[in-house]
Order: sequence, then C-alpha cells, then structure tokens
Amino acid sequence: MTKGISLAILLVLSGIGWMQLYAEDEGESLDVRGGYRECRISEYEVGSSGETNLTHTYRRYYTPAGRILSNLIFEYYENVHPSYTVAYTYDSENRLISRVESVFQSNRTVPQEEYSFAYSYGSGKDPLECVEEKGGADTGKRTVFRYDTFGRLSGISFFDAEGKEMYRQDYQYDLFGHRSETLHYSPDGKLLFTLKHKQYNRDDREGTSMYSSYGTLSTRYLRKTDMKKNALAEYEFRVTEEGDKMKETLTVFRNFSYR
Repeated sequence: MTKGISLAILLVLSGIGWMQLYAEDEGESLDVRGGYRECRISEYEVGSSGETNLTHTYRRYYTPAGRILSNLIFEYYENVHPSYTVAYTYDSENRLISRVESVFQSNRTVPQEEYSFAYSYGSGKDPLECVEEKGGADTGKRTVFRYDTFGRLSGISFFDAEGKEMYRQDYQYDLFGHRSETLHYSPDGKLLFTLKHKQYNRDDREGTSMYSSYGTLSTRYLRKTDMKKNALAEYEFRVTEEGDKMKETLTVFRNFSYR
C-alpha cells in the first residue's frame, strides 16, 4: 500500500467481510491480493414465533499487499447501495493509521452518520491508541491497546470524553499462544462475562462459549471453516440447565457463500 490514497477513492471502493464489523481485525488477507471478495450470508433465527430469514451481502476490497482496503455491507442482497461502509488507510510501513465508518439509510448514497478513527504507534507495528472523530472534530473518546511481554494483545480499554474507562476487555492465551479467553468488564471493574475459545482437533471447526460472571455457561458458538479459514457456517446455541443436565437449543444459523 502506497501513501496518498485519497479518502474519496476509499469510500467509493468500500466493502465488508462477516464478523469484522464486530471483531476488529485488520490483518493480512488469507488469499486475496488486490481486487475484492464478496460473501452472501443467509441468517436464520429460530425463536418462539418461528423461523425468520435475512440475507446480507458483504464485500471486501484489498490492497495489492493483501491489506483490507475497504469493507461494505448491503442490508439486503438486492440493494444497489450499501448500508454501512468502512474505509482504511495505511502508512509507508503498511500500518493502519485511519478507519472511517459511514452509516447510510437504505439504498441512499449520502451517509447519515460518519465517524473516523486515528491510530497512533510507538516504535513497533502494533497500535497503542485510537482516537475517535466525528464531523472532523475530536470527540475525546479513545481506545487504548495493551500488550504482554510476548507482544501479544493483552487487553483493550475504551474511554469516554472525560477520560473515564467505560469498558475493558482482557485476553488470555494457552501454552501454544492461541487466545483462550476474552474477559469483559464493566466501568466499575466488575466482570460481566467471559468468552472461552476452543480450537477443535479438526481444522474446520472452532468454538466459543460464553460464561456469566458467576461462571455459568449461557451461550455457545460454533463456526465451520474451509482449509483457508473462510467461514462456511455459524451456529449459536442457548444453553439452559434442566435438572442435572445442560440443554443446548439452536437459536441462530448462518450460511456463507463466496464469489
């Protein structure tokens, strides 16, 4: 990625990949260098009122170096214009320096809201802080990234405009260096819930279990992937206790298809 790519071009080329909307991951692409990748996701939600179906389309553009150039989400697959876009810029060392998020009303071309985030670094390649801007003005909100002695991300803290920590996530790793737990804390430092991550022996499955602050298993997530770690299907199960047994009920199923 070279310097000087204009924001206008980034916004025109916007696109998004599943889960990156919620889990920030600006890492290298697994198999795309330049061009874009499109994914259609059919989501089925099972509830007391029956099954509902919603289909989204996500498009992600990449730089020639394999970095994410822009993300885009279409609320409905037949829409011509996106509902949400994220655009990225990098410095001469290929480090992420800004992210712009735009929210659109259905099939509109002018954003309803727009936020930008500027990243700062020390001497390394990992960001130390991210500052939020809205309408070109600093909102005072910021995100601080923490790392352990091995250089792994050990936590993220989110601060409001007054400098008060509003939310915190801490990460723990197993002996092999895989992230094993994500702990979520409230503003007063109380544990809200814990996500325990598990990589199964088979290469095509990975799971996450959500535990309450009391250590009770409440939700389980299972993802099936191909050999390149592209998601093929995701399942969400609600876990309830029935007598001396735990019962799992499927609540959400997502199917992924690429082109």
